[in-house]
Amino acid sequence: MPRRSYSFIVNGDDPAQRHHDEDKARMLWLKENKGRLASVCQGIVSVMQDSQRLPLVEKQAAGLQAALGIPFLVTANLSDANAQAISLLQNTAAGSTD
Repeated sequence: MPRRSYSFIVNGDDPAQRHHDEDKARMLWLKENKGRLASVCQGIVSVMQDSQRLPLVEKQAAGLQAALGIPFLVTANLSDANAQAISLLQNTAAGSTD
């Protein structure tokens, strides 16, 4: 976790490609560090290429967004994920007073 305040986006991989233990460890870390994470991370964008699972993962993302206090978005491909990440960073930059 950065000690200084830098705006950044976490652009995650397809959850279907991770092992259950990885997800469990990731969720535990997010819960334990959600305050610090929300102070520097502008959002988490994940890719879900399985179109049948996408609606379920989007629903889960909405719950994570509420729990973490930062945008948690899911897209169908990396190109869309990158576009979402750029948009989040641009919105943050537009709202900053620097």
